[in-house]
Amino acid sequence: MQWTQGALYWSPLFLVTSLNVRNWLHPIAAALICFVAYWFTLPAGITLEDAGLFQMVCHLGGISHPPGYPLFTELCQPFVGLGFFDQGVLAGNLLSALFAALAVAVVHQIALAYQGRWFAWIVSIAYGLSATFWSQAIIIEVYSLAVLMFVLCWWCAIQFVRSGRLATFYLLGLTFGLALCNHWPLMLLSTPALLVLLWQRMDTLLAALRRPEFWLFSTGSLVLGLTPYLTLFAADPVIAVYGGIDTVRDFLGYVGRKTYADADVAAGMADKLSFAGWLLIESARQLGSWTLPIVLFGAWLWGRTRPLVGLALLLMYLGGTFVLLAQINFDYQFFSRAIFKPYPIIAYLAVTFCFGLGLIRLSQWAGDRSGKWVTPASRVIVLLLVAVGNFPGNDRSVDTFVDHYARAVLRDLPADSILFVHGDFETSVFGYLVLVEGARSDIELREWEALVFDNRLTSPFASDEHKQSTLARLIESSSRPVATIDTRLTPVTDRGGFYLLRSENDPLVLISQDMDQFVQYLLLLNSEDLLTDPHERYHAFNLLIRFSRAYFELATASPTPEAWVMERTMALQQTFQGKLVTLETMIRKGRVHPGNRAMLLALAAEAARQIPEVATNKSRAILHEYYGRLLRLEDADAGEAFSHFEQSLALYPASENTSICGHRALADRFGFESAYLQQFRNVPCPH
Repeated sequence: MQWTQGALYWSPLFLVTSLNVRNWLHPIAAALICFVAYWFTLPAGITLEDAGLFQMVCHLGGISHPPGYPLFTELCQPFVGLGFFDQGVLAGNLLSALFAALAVAVVHQIALAYQGRWFAWIVSIAYGLSATFWSQAIIIEVYSLAVLMFVLCWWCAIQFVRSGRLATFYLLGLTFGLALCNHWPLMLLSTPALLVLLWQRMDTLLAALRRPEFWLFSTGSLVLGLTPYLTLFAADPVIAVYGGIDTVRDFLGYVGRKTYADADVAAGMADKLSFAGWLLIESARQLGSWTLPIVLFGAWLWGRTRPLVGLALLLMYLGGTFVLLAQINFDYQFFSRAIFKPYPIIAYLAVTFCFGLGLIRLSQWAGDRSGKWVTPASRVIVLLLVAVGNFPGNDRSVDTFVDHYARAVLRDLPADSILFVHGDFETSVFGYLVLVEGARSDIELREWEALVFDNRLTSPFASDEHKQSTLARLIESSSRPVATIDTRLTPVTDRGGFYLLRSENDPLVLISQDMDQFVQYLLLLNSEDLLTDPHERYHAFNLLIRFSRAYFELATASPTPEAWVMERTMALQQTFQGKLVTLETMIRKGRVHPGNRAMLLALAAEAARQIPEVATNKSRAILHEYYGRLLRLEDADAGEAFSHFEQSLALYPASENTSICGHRALADRFGFESAYLQQFRNVPCPH
């Protein structure tokens, strides 16, 4: 049965390639070129995004996060189970690379249908080595398969337009159904482009509508393509974000992403406008910002010479960028951009097609004036420049940061521990290392919110009170060491990378030699700016805050701290995160006085000049709050203090922002006016 299902899911590609093998020699060559690039840039260890979750689902079985991605799951599980793969990350990452290479081959054939062989080579190689597509081709993710399924639909549409044979339309229906089983949101956003491409055969379709067999075969092929969704029905999967799916109601909620809000509380129209500007910059960056004039020239040529294709490319681009942007509501900050970054991966196909046509015409013009050899030479040089430009950001062959961190934590955990994790990063990475690789078979992993793992004690949808009371009983009754990555337990010993439930005589902070070595490695990555993946940069930013707190506590716990503690503390204080934690420690513990106020203000000013791109709006808001608190100590600086509180609330307009109290107090005392006074008037402040 499993083989039969696999044959069904791969059947569109088999049908395509079987039509004329000789016609696919050039596309296969293009695919191999890109695949070699992917092979040499594959990450050596586990990565972020959803890599750990997909690795667990592929190796252990289960259901991926909503909407489930059943096509990807059904293809990856037998692939990673091939005997010559070990339990590492290679198989999963390699599968994405294979999907990406196949997509490059199909793109080559699509491009050939519109222009000549040179155009096909330019478009396929340029897209295969474009920034976002390359980044997704080398990690275990669903996006390269999403592109493959879309371009297969595009290719089927071309065949139908060329031949008018309804068999190719039914093949399109089957492929479209399978595409919806992988990533239906991106597929639906790109569907208007396919409808425009089919317009030339609208007379054929209208005539077919009068025949019952057309309805039977077209509907049947689509429904057949949707059958992978049936695999989501599972009573007790090993891995599943919300547990098993037993009912149609559960199924519809899961596939419909009912639990995903795709919205941030503080996001507004200004965030959408900022995202729109960023999307334009990202679009230009895919092949290198210097290629933007070529892309715009190519877009003009499509509209002038083949307006129907030009319209399809426009809709393809808008669907995956600005139409998608209108559906979600993210804060405009670094991590939100990192999450959004792969979403327009299909939209960037349109950018590459415009680039290809522009380059063809410009190189022809140059060759006509400077010699025929200039035409091919300029095309090859431009493609090499695209590849060289995108290589540094996508070379993750020595990327072991996440793996290094997680293994340091696992080595540091006491034997037979219960480790509580929370959130995509912790659950995925530690789940993969413990459950798939068996890094610490004595460790029992549990998720605070009863998600992902099958050892949940409550329903994921139970009340927070019920979850907390159930877990509290487990912790109280257990004789095993209990650890957590976040700070939900008390009292705890801060071990740097995690927190350990402590007894009365245990220290507040304890940093092992192994963890200290990781901190040195982290500081090196930060100082040399060696991390290129945005998710890793974001996590490293937060780790530096966590370790700064641990080391500063360790340094101030004794009047004569050890030399290595002071050395590491001073190194951490050179970072923005270290300065922020220094201010936090001094201000929140009441250690500010007239004698050190000037020094702390200078530290705050230095931190403000040092804010990294990855800094969250919340951390920026906290810095402005600390600025305001320091300035508030002198009446002469009250106006400037109020201004910093204002900036803090503008960056993080949430009731948990503790700038609210200082902001309100200064307004009441000095009569300052602000829109935030009314917005947060009822937020309680301690007296």
